[in-house]
Amino acid sequence: MAETAIPALHWLVPGDPDQWTGGHLYNQRMRRALAERGIAVPLQSLDGRFPAGDTAAARSARAALTTLEDGSIVIVDGLAYAALPEVWAEEAQRLRLLVLEHLPLAAETGLARATAAAWHRRETEALRYASGVITTSPYCARLMTEYGVPVQRIQVAEPGTDPAPADMPVDQQPGGRLQLLCVGNLIPRKGQDILLDALAQLQHLSWHCTLVGSADLAPDYARHLQGQLQSHGLQHRVALTGALPPEHLTDWYARADLLVLPSHFETYGMVITEAVRHGVPVLTTTGGALPDTLPVGAGTTVPPGDVMALQTTLAELLSKPEPYQTLRAGARLQAARLADWPQAAERFVHAVEHLLAQPSLAPAPSQPTNLQ
Repeated sequence: MAETAIPALHWLVPGDPDQWTGGHLYNQRMRRALAERGIAVPLQSLDGRFPAGDTAAARSARAALTTLEDGSIVIVDGLAYAALPEVWAEEAQRLRLLVLEHLPLAAETGLARATAAAWHRRETEALRYASGVITTSPYCARLMTEYGVPVQRIQVAEPGTDPAPADMPVDQQPGGRLQLLCVGNLIPRKGQDILLDALAQLQHLSWHCTLVGSADLAPDYARHLQGQLQSHGLQHRVALTGALPPEHLTDWYARADLLVLPSHFETYGMVITEAVRHGVPVLTTTGGALPDTLPVGAGTTVPPGDVMALQTTLAELLSKPEPYQTLRAGARLQAARLADWPQAAERFVHAVEHLLAQPSLAPAPSQPTNLQ
C-alpha cells in the first residue's frame, strides 16, 4: 500500500449518513476503505433542509467548519455543497474544500426548466469556492466543466465493489420463471414506471420481478407505481420490498437472473457493478453514464424512456436462452475484473493529492448571488 501524506479528510454530509442511497452508500464504503488505509475520516452530519438549504443548514455547516484548523482538508458531499455557497465563500481561503459530486442538482429528472436553471446557477456559484471536485465517474467529470470548473480541478474516483461471493455458481440456468430484480429508490429518475409498462405486455412469458427501494422519497410517484400494478394486473407478478439494508441485497442478487435498471439518467449506477460482481447480467439504458458503467459483455442497453425498446429486449431475454446465457457468461467473466473498495480508496487518495497540488484557485470571499 502506497504511503500518503494526507493525515485526515473531514467529511461533511447532509442529514442522516446511514441513508440507503447511492451517494450515501458511496460515502460509507469509501470512508471505511480510507480508514483501513490509516487515514482519519471524521464525519459531520449537517442539520437542516437539503438540497434547498436553510438557516439551520447554514448554521450547522458553519459550526462544523469553525472547529477545524487552518488548512484542513474537507470533503463536502455535493448535495450539501450546492445548497450553501455563502458558507463556503467564508471559508475558501482558510480550508481546502473538495466537493464530492455524485449528481449535479440540475440534472435530476422531472425538474421544471426554471428550477433546473436556478440550481445550475447556484451550484456554479458554490463551485467557485472549491479547491477541487471529485466525481464518481468520467461522465460526471465532463458535466462539471459546464459549471465553470477548470479541468485541472476535476478528478475521478469511481466506486469499488465488495468481493464476489465464493459460492457464485460457475453456470446458472434460469429455471421456471426468470427472476428480474430492479434496485433503486422509487423516484421518477429511476424509471420503474417504464419497466411496469413494458412488463404489462409480457404477461404471457414466465417471469417475476422484485422492486427494491424506498417509497418515501417521492410518495406521489410511489403511489403512481402502485396504481400501475393494479391497472396492469401485475400485483402477483411484481413485488415491492421497500428499502432494504445494503447487506441484505446479497441474497437478492443470489436469487436474481437479470438486473433491470431503467433509469432515465445516472452519473454512475452502483447497482450495475454490484450485480455484475455477483455474476448477474444487466439490462439498463443509455441514460448518462450507464453505458460506461456497464462492463463490456455483461449486459445490454436500450434508450431511456423507451417502453417498446425495453419490452422488446426483455421479451428476447425471457424467451430465447442463447442471448440470455451469453450475457450471463459475460457477467461472470467481468465479475473478477471489477475494482474493489481498497482499489477505489487508492484512486480517491490520488485524486485528493492531485487537487491539493494545484495552485489555490478559490476567489477571495465575496457576497454570493442570491439564487433562491
